[in-house]
Amino acid sequence: MPVHRRAILPTVDGAAGWVVGTGCTLTVCRDCCCGSLDKHPDVDHDGQVTALRAAAADRHRIRVAECLGVCERSNVVVVQPSPAARRGGARTVHLGGILDDELIAAVAGWVGAGGPGVAPIPPILAGRRFPRPSVPAERAAAAAPAAPIEGADRSPPRPIPTFVARAEPR
Repeated sequence: MPVHRRAILPTVDGAAGWVVGTGCTLTVCRDCCCGSLDKHPDVDHDGQVTALRAAAADRHRIRVAECLGVCERSNVVVVQPSPAARRGGARTVHLGGILDDELIAAVAGWVGAGGPGVAPIPPILAGRRFPRPSVPAERAAAAAPAAPIEGADRSPPRPIPTFVARAEPR
């Protein structure tokens, strides 16, 4: 039995509801550099997100993320394949320098055609593809387990006793 990804997405009437994720997921970076009028004053950042949401309709999911840590490639759009394409071997595609309406239209068109693993990446986007970035050192350090406390008991934890309910004799 196939496993389906589920996401909380707004329904037609605006209420949140569980739906089976069948399309691609696009993550649009919009924090310090991506989405910044200081860095890209001639780009309508909100308009880009609106255009992607309109193109995705209810078939694909659009997420706006805080900094993805690849500021030198702003504006970044990450395209995750649909669950069916992922099962077929498709992998996530990272795109950088998505700064104009033509590129947004190319991303929307590619995703509309099925995205990674289903449709070939358009030539206009192929040169903007970059490998998945490694985890920044600050995030890796924050996720690392804490150092052991000196003098703490290092023995393995004791097993949790299992209680079995038994019927009482009558």
